[in-house]
Amino acid sequence: MAGEEPSPFFVEFFAVGHLEWLCQQEGKRVRLPKEVLDQAALALWTRACYLNTSLLLNQPNPDWDKPFFSDEGLY
Repeated sequence: MAGEEPSPFFVEFFAVGHLEWLCQQEGKRVRLPKEVLDQAALALWTRACYLNTSLLLNQPNPDWDKPFFSDEGLY
């Protein structure tokens, strides 16, 4: 068995990055419920997997120009 994906490390990585991105957008610290952060982390992890696949296959991806930790348009 390969294990849990995304790993707890990546959930935390994307949650922290997303909160920092929100902080830059709002100009202040933002608090979100754990469920919302977990959902954002999963969406960002999924997009990161697609970005990695497009890189490996040398195919363009419209998300390359988006801020990495932004979840806008992912839901």
